[in-house]
Amino acid sequence: MEDSFIDIGANLTDQSFDQDRDMVIKDSFKNGIEQIIVTSSSINESLKSIELARSYKGKIWATAGIHPHNASNASENFKDDLMAILNNDEVVAIGECGLDYFRNFSSKEEQRKIFKGHLELAHKVDIPLFLHQRDGHDDFLDMIKDYGPKELKGVAHCFTGSKEQMESYLDLGLYIGVT
Repeated sequence: MEDSFIDIGANLTDQSFDQDRDMVIKDSFKNGIEQIIVTSSSINESLKSIELARSYKGKIWATAGIHPHNASNASENFKDDLMAILNNDEVVAIGECGLDYFRNFSSKEEQRKIFKGHLELAHKVDIPLFLHQRDGHDDFLDMIKDYGPKELKGVAHCFTGSKEQMESYLDLGLYIGVT
């Protein structure tokens, strides 16, 4: 039996793929990738991810969310915008969302506000979270416990923390993406 995989974190809406996106996708499918989940970091990227998913129906899926780096660019109505997007069949996760205190492209306060909004939306819809956390473990964990759904579903991707931090995420029912 041949190995097959699902790529759960492809950034295929990035402009660096504008010249060869279809070739990259087709090569992925030829080499054992059965399905691809295209991650989104803004409302605009979420819409692009959905368009791409519609072009490869049943093979490519989308996430919808605002990356912590983009929290300062989010509109006041971002939750309404996201909720409308989450109603698309192609969307399989909320995110990429979370906290990134390593680069701080957005302030901690802005990041926490936007992350809280994502967690509140997770109460309303029954799809997993695609989570991002870097150098903000304690705040991240507190926010998930305070605002997240009781039966949390999702993945903490790009994990770079300690064994104890990983275990705290596993205890919540999260999957871990290791970098």
